[in-house]
Amino acid sequence: MNLFFKIIILTIFLFLQEAGFADTSLKLLIPNESYKNEDQKQNEIINFGQSGLTAKEWRIKKCYRNVTFNIFWKSGLCPTDPHMCIHSYTVEELHFFKKYYDYLLQISELCADGYVLKKTDRDFFKKSTQGEVDRFIEKVRKNRKKKIDYSRPLQDQFANKNNIEPTQSTKVNNKNNFKQNQTNEQKKNKEELELLKKQVKDLKEVEKKKQKEIEKLRISEKKKT
Repeated sequence: MNLFFKIIILTIFLFLQEAGFADTSLKLLIPNESYKNEDQKQNEIINFGQSGLTAKEWRIKKCYRNVTFNIFWKSGLCPTDPHMCIHSYTVEELHFFKKYYDYLLQISELCADGYVLKKTDRDFFKKSTQGEVDRFIEKVRKNRKKKIDYSRPLQDQFANKNNIEPTQSTKVNNKNNFKQNQTNEQKKNKEELELLKKQVKDLKEVEKKKQKEIEKLRISEKKKT
């Protein structure tokens, strides 16, 4: 094989690699998300490659963490005091929230399929049941258009979406709003954390008592037999 053909093959190989890299990076984005810079993009691709997840599973994980969790803690989907549902470690660690956690993951699949979820969606839920979740998912799929269709080529869908540079005044306002919101949120979280610790402790005590009662019933049943 002469040098000319070697250069052609190498060029094609590099082009395909670059195309695959770009396609993968876009598949990892969820609706209304963009990469802040090239380093973030490369790091996300590396982390994704090491995760063992599919692209959709990766998006579900991001949708849960960045979208669904932040919307539905303050809705009827939360099975108890909303101030308990706002903290991830209670939702993910306590058995009491197992169904709620599963409901959030099911709804996160909508986001991972390209649908935009809104804060107003929390108004849909009056109770925390599988039936409510099924009806919500059906409603969104029937009445809402996907912002991103991951089954189609993504390059054109993302073109011109991530290249809008905000004005200087918008940047300043966003920065000031962010700082104020952050201060208010920190103060609020500090107050809620103390209440949360007590509530978590109480819930754990309730769970322990239930386990003891179940064990007593088992022992009682064994004695009868």
